[in-house]
Amino acid sequence: PARRLLPMEHVLRLTTEVLAGLNYAHDSGVIHQDLKPANILIENRNGRALIADFGIAKAKQAEYLARGIVVGTPIYLSPEQAAAKDTDARTDLYAVGVILLELLAGHLPIRAENANDTVARKIRSPESFFISKPRDCHPRITPPLESVILRATHTDPGHRFPNAKVFSRAISEAWA
Repeated sequence: PARRLLPMEHVLRLTTEVLAGLNYAHDSGVIHQDLKPANILIENRNGRALIADFGIAKAKQAEYLARGIVVGTPIYLSPEQAAAKDTDARTDLYAVGVILLELLAGHLPIRAENANDTVARKIRSPESFFISKPRDCHPRITPPLESVILRATHTDPGHRFPNAKVFSRAISEAWA
C-alpha cells in the first residue's frame, strides 16, 4: 500500500524543531545516540516535535565503548557509531539526515538486510548504505534538499554539518 507523506511544511518544521532540541542538548553536553522516528514525539496541543528516550545518551556511551558494544538503532547509526568509535554531536545529525530523507521520500532507499548486516555495511562500506540518490526517491526532494541530506549523512563526520543550528539553517535555505 502507498504511504501518505506529511506535507513539506510539516516535515521541515518538525525537522527544524528536532534540530533545535538537539542544539539545546548538545550545548548542554548531551548526545542522544539513538535518534529515530520512534524517539520523536509530537505534542498533541500544538504539534511540536519533542525528543524522547535519552537512555543511551553520551553520558552512558563511555561504558559501552569500553566494552566494544554498539548501541543504537542500526538504520540510524552513523558509521563511527556502528564501529563503536567515539562520537560527538554529528552522530545525532547523521540520524536526523536519515530521518529527513525518510520523511521526504516515505521510505529509505536501503537494502532489506538484518540489523547485523546493516551494522557491518556501515563499518566496511558506509557509502553503500543508501542504494539510490535522495532525489531519485521522490520528486519533492529538490537538488538543494538533496545536498542537505547528503551532507548530513556523509560517511565522514568532518564533512557533516558542524552543529544543529547550521543544519537547520541549511534546511531553511534549501526550502526557500
